[in-house]
Amino acid sequence: MMAAKRLELRGEKVDGVLIIPLPGPTIPYGEIEHVGDMLIKAAQEHPGSSMILDFSQVELIPSAVIARLIGLHRTVTEAGGVLVLCSVVPRVVETLEITNLLKVFQILPDREEALRSLQS
Repeated sequence: MMAAKRLELRGEKVDGVLIIPLPGPTIPYGEIEHVGDMLIKAAQEHPGSSMILDFSQVELIPSAVIARLIGLHRTVTEAGGVLVLCSVVPRVVETLEITNLLKVFQILPDREEALRSLQS
């Protein structure tokens, strides 16, 4: 019997900023902790770096993912970086609004604008 394949995150560093596309359309419940751990590890491996999470493939975020995003935000900002979410669909923005987190997360329309905001 083969072990189930874990989700992988493939990020890139552009001008000192980590850009990580999230898998979609949603992160399976059994993978949330794994994905959260990978994001925290990426932030810890690049202390002080800002991070862009690309939500272009994400259509829905479970509450457990929101909890992980809050922890990631704390990790990135405490190390002196900035966490930006980009390409977030209206349904996910609505979820963040309902949970009163729009004031916590900086959300920009696309990757390019997110990168420009961190370079200015």
